[in-house]
Amino acid sequence: MKSKIALESDEEIIEERRKHPIVLFGPFFKIFLAFLLVILIFFLFGASIAFSIAFFLWLIFGGIFGFYHYHIWHRDHYILTNSRLIIKEQQTFFSREVREANLDEITDVTYHIKGFWATLFNFGTVRAETASADALKLAKISHPAKMQKLILELRSRYIKSK
Repeated sequence: MKSKIALESDEEIIEERRKHPIVLFGPFFKIFLAFLLVILIFFLFGASIAFSIAFFLWLIFGGIFGFYHYHIWHRDHYILTNSRLIIKEQQTFFSREVREANLDEITDVTYHIKGFWATLFNFGTVRAETASADALKLAKISHPAKMQKLILELRSRYIKSK
């Protein structure tokens, strides 16, 4: 996973993550349910114009819907360098937000795993609190406890090296 970010001269990427792939299950399950509806139309009307229209609409809208959600998932990045935490969130096709904080600005790091599926697949949200701005949230990442520990370790090393 290569990110296009401008690194400082002595900066290196330590960890780079995306949201857990399980977040794609919901959108793709909806596409599957729509496909079942198309199959039902086939059984009710046979190979008719109604089936052809339903299948064509499913291909077009299901494809766009699936590509949209995959694109958003694929373009979200959480990057941890030896001096910064960077969050790149693709909000829509044409809207992107990038937030970052130096590790010495982070005052507290917590993680939260909520729900059956999150517990089963070990994904959750890591919150990095800063004194000056809103908390940075690394939403729905796998192994949030490991990420929390890594941020705290890198923060400690960064503060000692200054």
